[in-house]
Amino acid sequence: MRSKGGAAVILAAGSSQRFGADKRLAMINDRPMVVRALQPYLAHLQSVYVVLRPNDSVRTVLPQEICVIEAPDAHLGMGHSLAAAAKQLTAFEWVLVGLADMPWISPDTIARVKEHISKLENAIVRPSYGGRSGHPVAFTANFLDQLKTLTGDVGARAVVDRNRAKLIDLDVDDNAILRDIDTPEQIRE
Repeated sequence: MRSKGGAAVILAAGSSQRFGADKRLAMINDRPMVVRALQPYLAHLQSVYVVLRPNDSVRTVLPQEICVIEAPDAHLGMGHSLAAAAKQLTAFEWVLVGLADMPWISPDTIARVKEHISKLENAIVRPSYGGRSGHPVAFTANFLDQLKTLTGDVGARAVVDRNRAKLIDLDVDDNAILRDIDTPEQIRE
């Protein structure tokens, strides 16, 4: 039986290779990037999970209300992290999937995506800005079995592509859904 409601899962098990250091700990407005990225989700969801590598030191900076999911195969790519999360979140009616390197998403965007997915039974909701799709992407629970099988570094794109008929693009006034951070220079942009 599923719990009423949903959860957010933030993928934060990457290796930050292009950044040159652990970007999750880069400071943005006096907070580590990963904490800054979590704030809009915490404002609108009671259940927020973060996917980390086993023994990840980032765990020490996370707010206490965050639940950690360990992804032992995270080094093999984002798909493995998302699969680990999907295996743990089967009790929820829907799941919002966000990224730890997207610290500027508006709480209003999270609220709108949550509002749309919570009214649906068989859908994927993805925010869109200026005709470009972004994050977080929300999935109703019936997609968890497909998410559990993901591998490699493509993330949920394969699931979205296979289920285009169930995809709802939600226009939002938030260009931050497109802005991830890969280099230190992008923090200052």
